[in-house]
Amino acid sequence: MMTLDPQLLARYSRDGFLVVSDVFNDQGVQELLEESARLWMAVKIDQNNRRIQWRKRVDGSRTADRIDPVLDISPLIEKAANGPCITSVAGQLLNCPKPEVFKCKLISKWPQTTGYAMHQDYTYWPGLGDTSPDHFVTALVALDPFEPDCGALELFPGLHHVKLPPAIENPKDVDESSVDLSTRVSPVLSPGDVVFFHGMAPHRSGPNLSPHNRQSLFFTYVTPGYAELGKQYYALRPDDFMEPG
Repeated sequence: MMTLDPQLLARYSRDGFLVVSDVFNDQGVQELLEESARLWMAVKIDQNNRRIQWRKRVDGSRTADRIDPVLDISPLIEKAANGPCITSVAGQLLNCPKPEVFKCKLISKWPQTTGYAMHQDYTYWPGLGDTSPDHFVTALVALDPFEPDCGALELFPGLHHVKLPPAIENPKDVDESSVDLSTRVSPVLSPGDVVFFHGMAPHRSGPNLSPHNRQSLFFTYVTPGYAELGKQYYALRPDDFMEPG
């Protein structure tokens, strides 16, 4: 278990995100990488599998880039999502002792896969009613190195308190002209590092131009009493739904 000092909690409150190193050790990361490989072999990759989502490649073709949901088919990932090393941090950020998993996805950003426009996750989650986004925190677990050429995560600090103006081409995304892009923070992550970010923290990523896969797990936690929203989210998610990463 990990205890955050007041300075780190204040940083999360100010910026809307927090990077925590070495949440998972080398053995834990290796087990999750092996599980990722197993899942991509085991899950049926076709257009009719709602668990699989697709992403464009730089050349215009498409590739399967995520498995969502994943906890119900992977006891190992379910154990990792509910382990004290990560839930202890999520609980402190949510100001609750025992956060619950709202949703989880595995993303494999293969080489030449395109990135994601700026967005705030909360606007992509149907079925939440009037639940405050303050009840949600997402933990991005790096399974591979996150470096600039692999399309790493880009965050924009201090903008998680409001819904930003929507993009014309997709109202669920953010109008990037409303954001000072020079404030961008793109953490360089080693396998096992975790970025925790608020449900309304704006973020985006570029294409993976490296020769390597960029795998990550996204565990989204919610304060106790709201975990049932996860079932509503998946029940209401349309067949052609494409949630950013």
